[in-house]
Amino acid sequence: MTSISGTSTISNALSGLSKADQMLMGAVQAMAGGSTDVVELGEVAMQLQMAKVQSAISIEVLRTSLELEKHFVDLLA
Repeated sequence: MTSISGTSTISNALSGLSKADQMLMGAVQAMAGGSTDVVELGEVAMQLQMAKVQSAISIEVLRTSLELEKHFVDLLA
């Protein structure tokens, strides 16, 4: 049995990873355009950094949530 709040947290963490993936793909598409505009390249770099941060946060939340769920299951056993 998985707690409802744990399921919600895991779902939100996976959603965060999906959002990071979308940001990354947007940056890749922008780079594929071949622009050399400094402002545009700066925006792409910022988008890549935000995707990296979003991924790191989501992965940590997911790891912690799964660890807590494991302890919850252990308590039920």
